[in-house]
Order: sequence, then C-alpha cells, then structure tokens
Amino acid sequence: MSMSNTSKTRRAPARPWAKLKGLAARLLVSAIVFALCLVLSEIAVRLIGYEPIYRVYSKPSIFWRHDPLLGWSHEPGSKEKYFGPKPWPIEFSTSVEINSEGLRGPEVAPRPPDGLRILFLGDSMLAAFEVDYEETFPARTEKELSRSLGVPVQVLNAGVRGYGTDQSYLYFRERGYKWEPDAVVLVYSGNDPRNNITLHRMRRPFAKAAFVLAPDGSLKLVGHPIPKYPLCSQVLVTPEFEIARTDTWRQRLFCRLQMALVDHSALFTLVTFGLRRHPTLVSTLHFWGSPAQSHDVTKDSRDWSTQVTETILRELGSQVQRVTGRRLLIVGDDRSLIGFDPERIAEVCEVFNYEAVYDENAQDVLFKNDSHFRPLGHERIARLVTPVLAERLSPQLPEPAERSGQ
Repeated sequence: MSMSNTSKTRRAPARPWAKLKGLAARLLVSAIVFALCLVLSEIAVRLIGYEPIYRVYSKPSIFWRHDPLLGWSHEPGSKEKYFGPKPWPIEFSTSVEINSEGLRGPEVAPRPPDGLRILFLGDSMLAAFEVDYEETFPARTEKELSRSLGVPVQVLNAGVRGYGTDQSYLYFRERGYKWEPDAVVLVYSGNDPRNNITLHRMRRPFAKAAFVLAPDGSLKLVGHPIPKYPLCSQVLVTPEFEIARTDTWRQRLFCRLQMALVDHSALFTLVTFGLRRHPTLVSTLHFWGSPAQSHDVTKDSRDWSTQVTETILRELGSQVQRVTGRRLLIVGDDRSLIGFDPERIAEVCEVFNYEAVYDENAQDVLFKNDSHFRPLGHERIARLVTPVLAERLSPQLPEPAERSGQ
C-alpha cells in the first residue's frame, strides 16, 4: 500500500467539542450515580429510624406567629412539647403552654383586691421553655413573694424567645401597661444590643422593626410597617442609622442548603449527630450560613448600639415609672449586663446582678450544651430576686396612686 493511501485511511484527530461531550457524559453519569446513592442512603437511614432534624428537635420559632407591631409573638392558646438542644443529645423535653393572652403560664386570673401583680419582660431566658413552668424563676418568685409578703402575688411572664429590649419596650408601651402591674422586671440578656439593631436574622421566619436615634436624641422607629425579608438574609441598622443587608452570596447559598437539608433529610440528621464530637466544626458550619455579628457589644466597647439600648431602657423605665410609681428593675448577671451603663439610667431603672447564682456547682446551673438555666438555676435566681422585689413591694412603700399624685 502506498504512503498516500495510508494517509487517507488514518483517523482524523478528535475535535475539542467531542472530548468535552465525552467528559460531560461521564460527569452526568457520575452525578446520576451519586444522586442515586444519596437517595438509597436516605431511604436506608429512614428505615433504621432517623428523621429530619426538626422532627427530633423543636424549631427555634416554635409558638411564634406574625405580629405587626413586634415582628412575632406567641400564638395564644398553643401547647406543644419543646425538645433540645440541637444538635446535641436531648437534655430537655418540656410541655409548654401559652395562655389566651399570649403569655407563658396559666390563664390570667383577676387580681384579688389586696393582691399584687408583677410583669416580667424579656427573651428566652425568661420564657424558659427548657423547664416546666412551675420551675421557672418567675413562678418560683410568685410563690416566695406571696409567702414573704403575706398577700397574694400574681406574676405574668411576657418573655418571648428572640426578643430584644426594643420589643419588650414596645410590648409594654402598647399592651403590657394594660395589666396595671405594681412592678415591672426586665430580664436583660447580653445579646440585647445586637438584637436591638437587627431587623432580620438568617433562618428566622419573621422580621421586626428597630429604633434609631433622632437628631434630638429621641427614639425613632424604622423598618415599620415590617416587610417580609427573604429567609436567608440578614438586615441590620448601620452606624449611620440606615437599613442594610449584610449577608453575602456564599452565606445565602449555604443557608438555603442547610434549610433544605434540615427540613427534609434524615441523612443530614445522621451526619449532624456524627458531628457532635467536633463542636468547633459544628460552630464553623453554622457560621458559613450566617453573617458575622460585627456589632456585638463587649465590656470594653461603648458603640452606637449601646447608646440606642440605653435610650430604650431609659424610655421603658420612664413608662414603667408612670404606670407603677416605681423604677424598672433590670436583672441579669455578669455575662449579660454588658450593654449599658447603669448610672446613665439610674433615675428610672435599677439594676440587680444575680451573678451569685453561679457561686456553687456552676456546672449544674446551665444545661450542658445550652446557655439556658436548669431548674437549679431558676431556683437560685428566684431566691436572689425575691428579697429585692419584696423590699420594693412591702406595704410600707407608697402605693402607685400616691406616687402619681406627687
């Protein structure tokens, strides 16, 4: 055969698009095999008893409903079990009831003619879904005050998970004052300054408004009426008092992936349980789907969010004093009382530090994998707070009506 004939029969080099087509086909087959493996794995873990993670644990937004004023509030008359903490072994499984007024606890009975009423405001530390209602420090304080004062005392628990000082203030200003309390207690948390400048947080179904400072130093509500933000978004008030989104495309993507897996995948639950031995990794993965909290307040920083928080506390204290004739009592510990200067609000607020709750067996005060109090912690707080309230509510003190006439 001649050379010319040989060259005619030799195969031409493959074109680039043909190689890419072959690569795409192989990738498609690999993706199909991978997806099939995931589906089979999902079926397998469900057959051995695993479920999507929020069928094992309670969602953070349990009992919430949309509230046009506060962003969210308790669903009146709801009742459910509260399981947690995710993703660790379950430490609490509590029956929680919300009464017809949206408060945790029994229905509000009429106040006896010679009785006293105390209104507690705050967030999850007060709502205390981790323990039975009778074990919470408001319920314990009610019993101890009734015994020590010798008159019926009624405590109303208006704590709602996720609330900032701003929502507690709005609640009292628009609704809580109608209870005509003899005293008001605010349970203050260290994340209040951050919550006070946050309009929407990643993964939360509801948003809220926020306060900024007007040029004259008064409070101005922004972000109201409250719009519906995307679930995987974070919206804050900036130091310039502007509303801005702070999430990135990576955080949004990872958030959507997390939400889809958390709500639907039992295989994700199995993987999550396996991560329990690596708490740092769990924290890192959560951070990937959440923007950094760049406005956190520490003991050494007095930034603009602190100024907003102090102004809210001052306004809340003034409202409380007008209604009750007594200063607002703010309670917390060294871990929480870091977002304001008590001296700046002393005219209308008094601060009580219950740090002594940790003096003995501190490891038994909080749940192991959760920042909330165990029954022992609630018992100790009630023991510390009761004498403070008893002093302010004793019959020797002027009644609210007398104060208002001065």
